[in-house]
Amino acid sequence: MKKVEDNKPIMHVVGGQRVFPTMTNKLTEKEYMVIKAFAWSKLLGDRMLPVKWLKPSTKGTKVNFNMAKNQGEFDKDLTKFKDYITEVNELYPDVGITID
Repeated sequence: MKKVEDNKPIMHVVGGQRVFPTMTNKLTEKEYMVIKAFAWSKLLGDRMLPVKWLKPSTKGTKVNFNMAKNQGEFDKDLTKFKDYITEVNELYPDVGITID
């Protein structure tokens, strides 16, 4: 852990787990995939890179994540996210998810 000049430690979150309570096992595959896209977008907006999406339960879906350490890591996961959006749109053309 790094120290600043006044001897207070600088702490960085390197990873963790988020829970998305609306992503339950009661959803259809289509509903789940669409909500997952929005959840993934939220994670990326906070520079969190999903490592593992755990199996959904009645309480939602837990997602293990790492924080992006650099732009390269972020860009690599952004490519995975864009591929996922393409997959959702191909399976469900009526959804039509777009990203900037």
